Amino acid sequence: MQVNAAVLVCPECGSSRAFKDGTRTTAEGLSLQRYLCRECGKKYSEPNPYKLSRTNNLCQLSALLQETAKKLDPQHKTEVVAINPKTQTHQAQIPGEIVDFIWYLKKQGKYSEATIKSRVKLLTYLYKKHGVDLHDPEAVKTVLASNEKWNNGYKQNFVTAYDRFAEMLKIEWTPPFYEHKKSLPFVPLEKEVDALIAGCGKKVGTCLLALKETGFRIGELWNCKWTDLDEENFTLKCIAEKHGNPRQIKISARLMSRLLMLPKTNDYIFGHGNLAAFRWRYDQQKSNLALKLQNPRLKQVKFHSLRHFKATKEYAMTRNILHVKQLLGHRDINSTLVYTHLVPFDDEAENYHHATAKDDKEAGELIEQAWQYVLTTPQGVMMFRKAKKRNE
Repeated sequence: MQVNAAVLVCPECGSSRAFKDGTRTTAEGLSLQRYLCRECGKKYSEPNPYKLSRTNNLCQLSALLQETAKKLDPQHKTEVVAINPKTQTHQAQIPGEIVDFIWYLKKQGKYSEATIKSRVKLLTYLYKKHGVDLHDPEAVKTVLASNEKWNNGYKQNFVTAYDRFAEMLKIEWTPPFYEHKKSLPFVPLEKEVDALIAGCGKKVGTCLLALKETGFRIGELWNCKWTDLDEENFTLKCIAEKHGNPRQIKISARLMSRLLMLPKTNDYIFGHGNLAAFRWRYDQQKSNLALKLQNPRLKQVKFHSLRHFKATKEYAMTRNILHVKQLLGHRDINSTLVYTHLVPFDDEAENYHHATAKDDKEAGELIEQAWQYVLTTPQGVMMFRKAKKRNE
C-alpha cells in the first residue's frame, strides 16, 4: 500500500523545500516517503495514517479499542487448544470494558483527558504485555509484586488506575499500598540549561527557553495559543494543569523574537502535535549534546527540571515563598515549600552586592535588573541587594 505524497513542511523550520531521502516501511506495511530539509537539514517523513497521536480524542481511542474487542470476540475465533472457558470469556470482555472505563471516568467530570489516557494505558499494559486477567485482583497484585525494577511511585499509579476500574465493575479488592519515597528534585545549573538551549534545534531550543523563563509545565506550554502571546506587553499566559491557577508571565525580548519565528501552522504556538514524539526528539538531542560536551548531567534535564530551575532561582532572588507559589500556580503552599530546601540559607553581607536609589525612577531600574529591596534609610535612600554568583 502506497500513501499518496502530500505537500509537507519541515517540522523544525517550516520550510517546504526538501530533497527526497528514500522511504521507510511501517509496522502496518506502509511505504512512507522520507525527506531532507534543504534549509535546516532535518530529516522527516510522511505522517503515518494508522498512528494514534496524542492529539486524537477519546472517541478515536474508544473506536480503536472497540475494533480490538471485535477481533477478540469468541464467536469470531476457532480455538484449537483447550483453555478455561471462564478465562477466555473474561479476556474477550476486557477491551470492551476498557472502552466503558474511558467513559466512566469521562462522565465523572473530574479527570483530564491526559489522566484518562494515562490510566487506560496502564490497564492496557497489564492486559496486553503481561496477560493479566483484570477481573482477578490477585493476578494484578502478583504482577506488581514480582516486578522489582518498578519503583513504588510507578506501582502506585497501577494501583490507582485499577482501583477505579474495579470500582466501575464492582470488584471487591484490598489495594496494596506502596509508599512513595520523597526526594529532592534535580535542578540543573544555569550554564547547563543555556547549553541545551543553544545546542538543541530551533523548535526544541525555543521550547526550553520558554520553560526556563516562565516555569510552565510542558503540557501548559504545549497548549498555549498565539492569542495567549501579547507582543506589546511581552507576556505569555497559560491555562493551568492539575487543578492549578492560570498565570500570565513576563517574557524577554529574546524569547518573544524566537516564538514569532516559529511557523504558524495552526492556532497553537508549538503546533500541538504529538508531545511524546517531541519528547523523544529532545531526548535524542540532549543525549548527543551530553556526549559532545562530556557532561552526563545534561541527560537528567527533563522538561519539568526547568520548572524546578525557575522556582529555585526565583526563591533565591526574592526569598518570598508566596511569590513563588503564585508564579508556579500552586494551590497548596506545601507543594512550593520543597524549593526552600534547594536554596542555602546564607544571609551574610559578603554574599550580596548592594545598590542605592534616591527616587522612584532609579528604584524601578534596579527592580527591572532583579535587585531586591531591603529598606529605606532615614535620609530617604532606598537600599537594594542582589545575591553574588558562586564564582564572584
